Amino acid sequence: MIASTPTLGPPAPVTIRPVRPGDLAALDGLMTSLDDEARYRRWFTGGADVHRAAIWAADPERQHAVGLVAASADGELVGHAAVLPLDATRAEVCFEVAGDWRHHGIAGRLLDELELRASERGLVTLVAEVLPENADMLAVLREHGPCREHRDGTVIELQLDVALQRTGSVARAVAPAQARSRSAARAAASPGTPCTAPPGNVAALPRKRPFSGVR
Repeated sequence: MIASTPTLGPPAPVTIRPVRPGDLAALDGLMTSLDDEARYRRWFTGGADVHRAAIWAADPERQHAVGLVAASADGELVGHAAVLPLDATRAEVCFEVAGDWRHHGIAGRLLDELELRASERGLVTLVAEVLPENADMLAVLREHGPCREHRDGTVIELQLDVALQRTGSVARAVAPAQARSRSAARAAASPGTPCTAPPGNVAALPRKRPFSGVR
C-alpha cells in the first residue's frame, strides 16, 4: 500500500534557475544531505555514490541533459532536477529536494520548468521511474497533469505529455499561484488519462535503473 501524502506546507520562497558551472560543491552538499531512505527512493539503492551523482548533476550538458536547481533566498541549493533525452521525443526526469524543504511545492515547480525546457527541445513525453512507496514523488507527477502509468511489480513508470508552449524568463522566482494555474490549464487542455489508476491495475513494463551518473 502506498502511504498517504503528507500535508503540504506554505510554498517555499525559492528561485528556479539552470545549473551553473560553479554549483558542484553545493550540489554535492545537497546530495550528501539526503538520508538513506531518500537515497534509496531516488536511486533504488542505498549504496549510491552521491559524490559521483553530484558531478553528473553539475555538468548536464555533457549528457545532453538540462539541469535546474532551486535556490533559497541566501543562495543555498535546496533542490535539483534534470531532464535527459532518451530519443527524439522522450526524456527521463529526476529530482532531489533537501529534507527540510520537502512538502513545500519545490519538486512541482521544478517539474513545471523542466516541462518548459523539454518543450523548447521538441520533446513530447516526460518519463519518470518511481518506487511504489515513494508517495511524495508519485503525488507530484500525478497531480501535474494527464499521464500514463506502467508497472512491473517493483517500479512504476509514469509518462507525462509535454505542453508545447513556453512562457516566462529563464531564471526567476516562480510564483506558486502561476505554477498551479499552468498545471490546471495543462490538465484541462492536454489529452491523456489522469494518473489515478491503482498501481496494481497498470500494465507490466521491464524495470530500468533511474539515471544519474551513479550506475
